[in-house]
Amino acid sequence: MRLRRIKTRRNRCLLTIRSQYDFVVPRPDGTQVVLTNDTMRASYNWLKEFVDFPHSPDELAEVMTNIGLNVESVDEVGGEWTDVVVGKVLTCEPVPETDHLSYCEVDAGTGETLGIVCGAPNVAAGQIVPVAVVGAVLPGGFKITKRKLKGVTSQGMICSEKELGISDEAAGIMVLPDTCKIGAPLTDYAGNKDWIFDVEITLNRGDCLSHLGMAREISATTGIELKMPDFKLDEITQTTDSKIKIKIEAPDKCPRYSARIVEGVDLANSPLWMQDRLRNLGVRPISNVVDVTNYVMLELGHPLHAFDYHLVNDAKIIVRTAEEGEKFITLDGNEHKLKASDLLITDPKRGIALAGVMGGLNTEVRDDTRDVLLECAYFEPVGIRITSRDQGISSESAHRFERGADPEMTIYAVNRAAYLINSLAGGKTLKGVADAYPKPWQTACLKLRSERVNRLLGTDIPTGEMSLHLKRLGCIVNHSVSIKVKPPLWKDDVQRMIQKLLTMDIDANTTLSKLQVLLSEEVKSAEDIEVSTYTWHRDLLEAVNKLVTSGIKQSEMDDLLERLDCEIENNILKVNPPSWRHDLTREVDLIEEVGRLHGFDKVDSAVVSNVPLSFDDEKEKVRRQISRIKQALVELGFREAINSSLVTEKDALTLSHGKTPVSITNPLSADMSHLRTSLAPSLMSAAKRSINAGLSNLLLFEWGKSFYLKDGKIIENNHLAGLIIGSVRPSAWLEKTREFGIYDLKGLLEQFTLRISLDKLKLNHYDIDGMDESCLIKIDGLNSDNDLNIGQFGRISTVICNRYDLNTNVWYFDFDGDALLASSGETPSYHPLPRYPAALRDLAFVVDNNIQAADLELVLRKNGGEYCETIELFDLFSGKGIPEGKKSLAFHISFRSPQRTLKDAEVDGSVQRIINAALNEVGAELRSI
Repeated sequence: MRLRRIKTRRNRCLLTIRSQYDFVVPRPDGTQVVLTNDTMRASYNWLKEFVDFPHSPDELAEVMTNIGLNVESVDEVGGEWTDVVVGKVLTCEPVPETDHLSYCEVDAGTGETLGIVCGAPNVAAGQIVPVAVVGAVLPGGFKITKRKLKGVTSQGMICSEKELGISDEAAGIMVLPDTCKIGAPLTDYAGNKDWIFDVEITLNRGDCLSHLGMAREISATTGIELKMPDFKLDEITQTTDSKIKIKIEAPDKCPRYSARIVEGVDLANSPLWMQDRLRNLGVRPISNVVDVTNYVMLELGHPLHAFDYHLVNDAKIIVRTAEEGEKFITLDGNEHKLKASDLLITDPKRGIALAGVMGGLNTEVRDDTRDVLLECAYFEPVGIRITSRDQGISSESAHRFERGADPEMTIYAVNRAAYLINSLAGGKTLKGVADAYPKPWQTACLKLRSERVNRLLGTDIPTGEMSLHLKRLGCIVNHSVSIKVKPPLWKDDVQRMIQKLLTMDIDANTTLSKLQVLLSEEVKSAEDIEVSTYTWHRDLLEAVNKLVTSGIKQSEMDDLLERLDCEIENNILKVNPPSWRHDLTREVDLIEEVGRLHGFDKVDSAVVSNVPLSFDDEKEKVRRQISRIKQALVELGFREAINSSLVTEKDALTLSHGKTPVSITNPLSADMSHLRTSLAPSLMSAAKRSINAGLSNLLLFEWGKSFYLKDGKIIENNHLAGLIIGSVRPSAWLEKTREFGIYDLKGLLEQFTLRISLDKLKLNHYDIDGMDESCLIKIDGLNSDNDLNIGQFGRISTVICNRYDLNTNVWYFDFDGDALLASSGETPSYHPLPRYPAALRDLAFVVDNNIQAADLELVLRKNGGEYCETIELFDLFSGKGIPEGKKSLAFHISFRSPQRTLKDAEVDGSVQRIINAALNEVGAELRSI
């Protein structure tokens, strides 16, 4: 299958009233679930059946993107062959001296019998098959020619689905239904060219998870009429109610349940056009009955389920909540232990479907099914969402129900499915629908102030245009206006008012003619106008109401009324959203819809903002500090990683150092069941993905939060963590490289802390669980007991690395982010190069083996005086000449003054202080100078 992928621009709206990227859903226990955006594959040809638009696929993608249905890509499918026709295999005989080839005589409607050699194991006489005749071109540019195989001439090719690009099925040739006409082009039945859109659907727009939903949006923005599928259901006299009874025991979870029965169906493959359409949209064809339910779901957005009618005990459907611990086996063969909150479809003896999620194995439609019970219900979204997550079942049905289906669609959808089953599988449809509807849908009534719409959007949209946009979305719109007359209007002034209204010269070409038509009056003189004493105010109000809704711009209307000494006191649209728009609950939702259909690209840039802007000095200081910390690492060659705080339970326990992980009450998946206690697992996963992408040398860091439980409370901390993997530098012909080591990481961290002015750093060896060659990062206090522990670094153990398939050394560091913010100093200032020479001294000390070089270096630095510039360790020695249990540490020490050249006496005094302090504080004896 050849794909042509067209990237479209993302829609950058000037105004975002609701979040376009997540959707917060409340649960009954008070907690919330945050869902991310959906994607939906849609067929260009199918959308065109609903709305006869003139747009090309690329143009339609642009239209959809502009109204918030962001088209990520367009794939061109089908139509990739020429001269492939329907043929019939007349005879089929083995080719001599071969073990798999057959010689077939085929009628391809050309007037002569074609001899074709076929290697498919399933080819047989009597089959209707696709035939590529000589001269045909198949996907990939493969041209069919006359050729000899094993001494036999082949005059074409009998094709498989894979060879035609219809699917990946290559086990045998494609067998067509007997109803296909011999010699007809195969495109009459399958493989027509189409364009498949990958559309990003925001979580508040569950109604767009169907072709009907997207078509409604296209119709609303283009003004082209929406056409619903045209069908007429042929029913028998026996009623559905006489053969199935429905009882809803949980109306809060299932407000509506509709059912139909189709008897005497013949299960078989769906017609090729339906299989083709389903495959293009990522759905595997199964049988005509099951395919119809999937087809209607993709078409109308409402999931359905088909039961074998005779497997439903006592012909009775009961909708109830499950018993705690009740077991149920779904269609995929998995057994589930249900909770009391789960909704179950049952008969009087057992469960037969997990409501809105998946059907039961015990009532599935099978090859011997003849009578089908069709279910089309409306389920409360939150309950379906919880069941789907708790039971770990992800289905297309649950995907739609948990975002809100249309409670008023059940009758139409089940009728549509019954019609298609009747058409494709035969059978008879019983009369009427068994419909239990204990909690009918009640439409909301929202008020929309036209003045607020224009004030919030910064537009001058006429009230009539607002009303038109909302009506195209399926809303019922009524208008209400009241006017205030300044000064109070007496009945004696009415003639003057109406004459003024009729003869007003605002826009002679448009406004005056509109006034005349709307008021059904001719322009007359004042004395010719008759006004009833009791109806003048009502007449004037009616006239103004007509003007407001006529399409005259708000600015023109205000001008007109000002000249009439009137003003609009209230101008309100009363809006009833349709049953499929669960997201329209507030006035601001309606304002967004008006702005969206009016076109955010038509909204001018604001000159003056009415949005109050505030500035938090403390927050801004912290933001700048974090930015400075990140920049320091970037300058050292690191790249920032951004990972989710939600991880698996195993990840939450990795390098947790005894902290208790926080589990999520209602996780989206097992991979997001806990909050991370450490940033290490996320960084190692990111490193693995980068290595798989071909990056062998990595320096990654992340600023993020970690979480753990302490005394029943969730503790949340900022952390700065990072890792280095690979070689110090790329290999070159001149010199070899080496892998990163502990001192490379130590040097990077020292450079990092220097850049953020983090002084008095101590790096002490310390055994850390899960790490080798590990050290603590501390800030020196008055004594060791007062040292502030701000982090750690070292090599992550091989055992942990193996869990993430990292077969290399992983050097890792982790700073307490809050301590880092509190301890880092001001931005370092830069000084000119020194003008005066430095005085250099080399000192070697003999110390106990347990004394670390960093501890001794701190002592030297504290006692070096104001002119001590640098102290650098250059040698570590033990052995001959050094007592047992001792070691020698040698340092380069430089002294310098920025104002003058130092005298030897000054330097010698500083050196002596250093020697005395080293002996007194850490027992370091001078070995040599």
